[in-house]
Amino acid sequence: MSTTDENILKRASKQQKALYQLPIGHQLLETLQAVGPNTLLLGLRENSPQLKFSEYWLVQADSGSILWRYPCDKGEYSAFWVSDSNIVLKKDEKKKISLIGLDLDTGNALWEKTFPTAKNGLMLEPETENLINYTFDKGSIVISSIALKDGTTNWENQLSADWETPPFLIIEDEKVFVFSNALTVMDLRNGTKVFDVEALGIKSLDPLLPSFDEQHLFLLDEDGKLVCMDKRLGRILWKQGLPESVRVTNISSSSKEVYVRGEDKNLKFHLFSFSKNEGTSNWNITCNEGLTSNLLEDGENLFFASYSKLYAVDVSTGEPKFTKSVTKTGRSFPIALRLTGDKVVFIGELVVAGYDATSGKLAYRYGFSPIDINLHFNGLDASLPKLRQQLGNEQDFTPSGVAEMASNRRAYYQKMSDTNYSDYLKYRRQTQPGSGFKANRAWNRSQLYSNMARMQSALSVSFALIELGSALEQVMQANATQAEIRKQEYYRKSILDVYSMALSEDYVFRPNLKYFDTDDEYVCVSLIKLASGKKQDYLLSPQYLEYGLWNLIDFERGVIYHHGVGMNPEKYKVSKSKRTPLVRFKTVETFLVAQPINLN
Repeated sequence: MSTTDENILKRASKQQKALYQLPIGHQLLETLQAVGPNTLLLGLRENSPQLKFSEYWLVQADSGSILWRYPCDKGEYSAFWVSDSNIVLKKDEKKKISLIGLDLDTGNALWEKTFPTAKNGLMLEPETENLINYTFDKGSIVISSIALKDGTTNWENQLSADWETPPFLIIEDEKVFVFSNALTVMDLRNGTKVFDVEALGIKSLDPLLPSFDEQHLFLLDEDGKLVCMDKRLGRILWKQGLPESVRVTNISSSSKEVYVRGEDKNLKFHLFSFSKNEGTSNWNITCNEGLTSNLLEDGENLFFASYSKLYAVDVSTGEPKFTKSVTKTGRSFPIALRLTGDKVVFIGELVVAGYDATSGKLAYRYGFSPIDINLHFNGLDASLPKLRQQLGNEQDFTPSGVAEMASNRRAYYQKMSDTNYSDYLKYRRQTQPGSGFKANRAWNRSQLYSNMARMQSALSVSFALIELGSALEQVMQANATQAEIRKQEYYRKSILDVYSMALSEDYVFRPNLKYFDTDDEYVCVSLIKLASGKKQDYLLSPQYLEYGLWNLIDFERGVIYHHGVGMNPEKYKVSKSKRTPLVRFKTVETFLVAQPINLN
């Protein structure tokens, strides 16, 4: 650390004293998630080139006491499902996937289910706390519903058909929609078939594309036409042609319109509007940047954004109301838009800006410095050419191309942005008014519910290095490069996970670097009230390596839970000397810091 103890103590004296600092050691966080009103789940990795999983802890939030530890063995772990009554871990190995249900009181494994990795998929159904497992093989698919509380099978059904390609499934409105070259719909409660739509040939077997509203299903057929279907009856209501030159990346709908986004071979990006009732074309907008945000309607206005600009257009005509340049930095990070009071708020990775929703006048804008070069997407993307060169030197490798990576990532971000917020609002309505902490938990649940893609390794395009493609399997002996790849994957996944939890109904927060001088710089969490733009900064640790990204705010208690070294130099503990292939080094051990905050 370059920051001096004297400066740390001076800055710390101007803030409330931390409630506690729980020692974590030389480890990285994989998970920091609320479990009920007063417990936290921590997933830990060794901060080593291998990034091995070490343990899961359940921690009492108000005291920092460790209630239990669950040790991890070989494999890649993730918190598959977390609720007030249930924790299920997912363990990925070379040839199998295991789900492990943990006892909330003891951390002991209550049940375990194992599935083959080949031709297998898992989906969550959080409202009933069940999961759907499906296995595809030689023209048939076996689908089963499994209770997350005890691992028991609720039902199992086998569908036989002339499957030309592996299917994918989506859960919607107590039904399981099975997409392949045709569409089969099953009752989620018992697994019985509701209806088939055999006449509907499906062109794109991409789980990112189908979109639902209260009554309809929208998708692309085998001719590339936009199809509107009654999701309850399976009856096709209308079809609408789309330009052959445009590859569709996203479909979403509002009360009266259906919006389709896509891109052409010239990397021009399109937004189409169609009437939901008749399917007639309303308008088409072309932009030079990918439109990665959610779409927001406010009366006569439609708001959307690229990674650098905010757009407002007339809902009926597509005529521009205003266009605002928000930032000149950034990539296709999922931009979130929020309407609060009379403002539309642009929320990016390193910028948050509020604008008058009618005039487009800037109300407030904050830019942030990343806490480390590896902990933002621009920095990570800048390292990709180096990795490609290393892989090219080590193996006969040809990357798949930046354009393909960008396209896949844009599509994923669009789906994530569109779905998450609507699901969040749905869950929000089920909680008590003004319950901020419950809203955060609802947000986490909506993440699990809507991001089916994140639960399936084949669709992890958001945090995998798409350009590297099959080369990841080709460089098993290239230890140094492998370590960098693992770090890339970990950082990308962490950024997406952390920022998905950094937005509540009223606030957004951003971890960032607060620089005062070369010997006086800190990991800071900036909390912004969306309606007013009021910003509060909390210094949580001196800047140190890649620590500081993981933060969780309990809005009801007024506490930030922060992973870093903390602001008390007396508690700093230097590790034993460690060795890498190139150098020996020592590190400062880390803490989970519970820092009080004032929400005024």
